[in-house]
Amino acid sequence: MSARVTASLFLLASLLIGLAQIALLPPFEGFDEPAHLSYIAQIAILGDPPGLGDHLWGLFDDYRRVAPTPYVSTPPFDRASGWTYAEFFAAGPAAIARGAEAIHAPQAIGRPWRFGETENWEIQHPPLYYRLLVPLYRWSEGWSLLAQLSLLRAASYLLAWLGLCVATATAFALPAMRDDADQGRWIAWAPALWPFLFPEWFPTMARLGNDSLIVLVVALVWAVLMGLSRSTSLAREALLGLLCGIGLLTKATFAPLVAAIAGITLLRAWRARGDGARLRERLLAALVFGIAVGASAGWWYARNLAQTGQVLMSTDLENMAKAGGPLAAFAEPGFLETYVRSWLGILISFSWAGTWSFVKPPSITVGPIVAFGCVLVAVHAAWLRRQPLIERWFPFAALVLFLCALGYHSLGIIAAYGKGATPGWYLHSIAPAFAFIVGTTCAAMIAQRWFRIALTSAFAYALLLLTGGTALNALAYGGCPVKSASGSDFGSVIGCVAQAGTIVDHLAIVASPFVFIASYVAGCAVALVGFVRLARRWRPVTNGHPRSRAPD
Repeated sequence: MSARVTASLFLLASLLIGLAQIALLPPFEGFDEPAHLSYIAQIAILGDPPGLGDHLWGLFDDYRRVAPTPYVSTPPFDRASGWTYAEFFAAGPAAIARGAEAIHAPQAIGRPWRFGETENWEIQHPPLYYRLLVPLYRWSEGWSLLAQLSLLRAASYLLAWLGLCVATATAFALPAMRDDADQGRWIAWAPALWPFLFPEWFPTMARLGNDSLIVLVVALVWAVLMGLSRSTSLAREALLGLLCGIGLLTKATFAPLVAAIAGITLLRAWRARGDGARLRERLLAALVFGIAVGASAGWWYARNLAQTGQVLMSTDLENMAKAGGPLAAFAEPGFLETYVRSWLGILISFSWAGTWSFVKPPSITVGPIVAFGCVLVAVHAAWLRRQPLIERWFPFAALVLFLCALGYHSLGIIAAYGKGATPGWYLHSIAPAFAFIVGTTCAAMIAQRWFRIALTSAFAYALLLLTGGTALNALAYGGCPVKSASGSDFGSVIGCVAQAGTIVDHLAIVASPFVFIASYVAGCAVALVGFVRLARRWRPVTNGHPRSRAPD
């Protein structure tokens, strides 16, 4: 019971901090939110998802002409006809009043659809996530824009948070909880602890975005896989295929996971090649899995191919093809340096990228988080070599294939645009499975004093980075000029902190600062209590050998 209380504390803390992140977030500050909200609204108003060449909802163009938007110079944030936060709050009372009205005034019900000026760059996504949020969009249609976005963001975050809950519950049901209580506890704690080791989880999930639904689907897939490790069942294989189809109907980034599961399924059949009956059973299971995946998700990708000639219907992929494909990246001047930088960008943006304004401390500050993550993966890889259950390879295989996909996509970005990087925050969508890597490593290494120090330091540092990064975001949203066209400028931070009252007043126009403060402080306090409880469960070491505690 004690282990469950500890996990529950971390889950509660991540819920509170996630809701705090939502309360601090101005409209459209979450990654790609203009496109995601436009996708939802187009289904709600027109009944169909956007197609190739469709533009964003005209509401966004109206909004950005009177209210501030993220510090991003690329479309749809045309700085010639839009405001940064600093520009907005320096524009005078009349301009601020117009922006505040766009943010807080009730919206008209039954507005007609009107295409805007910017092409919707998220049309490649399948419609499942967006259709799930349409009822909430319709219910909140007469609310203010900020209130409606807060509701949709909260629903989205709850999907991701439920994924952590499912992964935690699955771990508590594993045989490891009976066979090895120490290992079982750590595997169960890890999903709940994930956001407090890798804090980019919060900005990535506490926004509009289909990655949140991917988290929940991954957790359910992991639960079914753990069930298959105890017995083979065609019904479970069909369920696994159906869940993978749901993942593919949410986002194409689920494809590496499907490939990992397919590989594990075929490897199980290969291992049974000496037993004819068992081999037929495993091959039939693989066939059932494949049919279930194709039947549930194949129609969407076949539709894309028939209508556009592309399976994914992606603007990026179209530009890559025009440039000669990803291999054309090798011909770009300075390719090697650019590609290495893209990989550094993946690791850095996984650890901390903030929100779409990218107001963040120097990249070197994420080094400890990157280093600790690499240690976890390396130790887990060594641990896997001794594991007979092939299903336990799924998180590591998914990580390798996902990284390969990110690297391939980075090649395409370089070929199409000459530079650029694929975001690493996509990795957080696989957190329920990747948490198994964290849990098994902690269980294997916690008896080592250096690892206990490293884990404590990683937790404390991640919480400090989250707090510092969030504080920088808050200053930027409140009009402090910590960000300029040439990058971050932290020289003004001290002066802005001295005007904290003004910053909070400004934040009240674009966000909900008092809700943020209360929820964030409560979340951090609960997380600290959880970590103290977790530390009390560490196995003490005597003469270099672990002394076991009694199981919970």
